Amino acid sequence: MKPARILLWAFAAALPVSASGAWGQDSPADRMIMLDGRCDYAGAPAPAPHELRLDCKSAVLMPGREGDVLVQFVTGNDTAYGFAGPVSGDVLTVRRIYLTGKAIPATGGHCKLFFGQEEIKGLTCVARAADATYVANFHAAATHPDGG
Repeated sequence: MKPARILLWAFAAALPVSASGAWGQDSPADRMIMLDGRCDYAGAPAPAPHELRLDCKSAVLMPGREGDVLVQFVTGNDTAYGFAGPVSGDVLTVRRIYLTGKAIPATGGHCKLFFGQEEIKGLTCVARAADATYVANFHAAATHPDGG
């Protein structure tokens, strides 16, 4: 099993599924959703100092503890990082950032889902921690509800 999948499994296995419902029909508060695609920063302004733009080839949205949702991105070398927190509407308020499996508290930030014809088309996360601002700008190519 690849390291990213082990981290996903370990996180999901340790947390109960929330039934709070949010983010439209494909709700990560209710079940796991896998997205194929890539992080893309074409057309974005140059990064600000201390801004880290994260690379990714897929994204996974999954229920977390106490109604939180984890948005996890997988890189080309199968490492994973993520953003977690409570959801309201189509916005996740980032409370924790996961880097190489270690949670660090976020001092602010949000993730926003973008929909097109009732499917997730994109996902942008921006969150601050003491050391940097972390950014992921994901464009979905395909959605796999329930991780399938």
